[in-house]
Amino acid sequence: MRGAELTVAVFLLAAFTVTGQAPSAQPRFERASIDRVHAFPEGCNLLPIIGGPGTTSPALLTIPAMRPIDLLGAAFGLEYKQILGLDRYGFAWNGTFIYKIVARVPRGSTKEQVGPMLQDTLFKRFHLTAHREARVRDLYDLTLGDQALKMTRSSRTSRRPQARSCIGTLDKNGFPRPCPGCSETASYGKDGIMFNGARDVEITDLAGLLADLLGRPVLNKTGLTGRYDFDFEYATDGLAGPEGMGPNAGPTVLVTATDAGASHLIAAVKTQLGLVLKANRASLDVLVVDHIDETPTGN
Repeated sequence: MRGAELTVAVFLLAAFTVTGQAPSAQPRFERASIDRVHAFPEGCNLLPIIGGPGTTSPALLTIPAMRPIDLLGAAFGLEYKQILGLDRYGFAWNGTFIYKIVARVPRGSTKEQVGPMLQDTLFKRFHLTAHREARVRDLYDLTLGDQALKMTRSSRTSRRPQARSCIGTLDKNGFPRPCPGCSETASYGKDGIMFNGARDVEITDLAGLLADLLGRPVLNKTGLTGRYDFDFEYATDGLAGPEGMGPNAGPTVLVTATDAGASHLIAAVKTQLGLVLKANRASLDVLVVDHIDETPTGN
């Protein structure tokens, strides 16, 4: 969900203590078609969410391909590390379950209403039941360091849609360049080193990548706004993540980075980006999935 044109606002979960249906007054799509797809499309020609309120196509919203955990994140405005319970279904990391949604949006709807509309769809079509909890968790705070920031503010004025995976070419230093005009982080791995070429991305996107690698939530406390360009490389040994970089990682096993892996990543973030990762332990709002269907009800 990184770098989407349509940003789903962060919604408070107070209304969803234990729930299997949306409140009657909650915004909802006029209709929605949901189909399971078997692979993520490639190429720089799609967004995690295309169209909808605030775009040139406000009445039609399309999600070309999303995992259940990504749908939940978009619906409730949460990072995936704040969504628990999907691992029992094998939904958390892998791409086995991918869904395409095409929805008709009521006239006059706002961006802020898209999240609740997705919630309504999950409740009705996937029979989602979930509850909110506050859990004390080990996490990391991403903050500014004493040294100068080593990322440059993006000067891009126009953006093409983001692909899930799109690598253009490698530069002379081995860093991948995203396809021309794309807003994303392109990654390339070789000999245990991952090279990332990030163009026109937000700090929250970087925090999400670091959370993937550390296996713990990363909270953006930098205060930085806007979008940035940077190159970033790190050793994959001892890291967690959806690619199964950790020593015991698998597609449905949530692991955390080893102490050595985390230390190397923290050092790389400070040296190359000028940011600081600080280990912390704090109460964090999470959404615990009690039930979700693999197959949604018919269109």
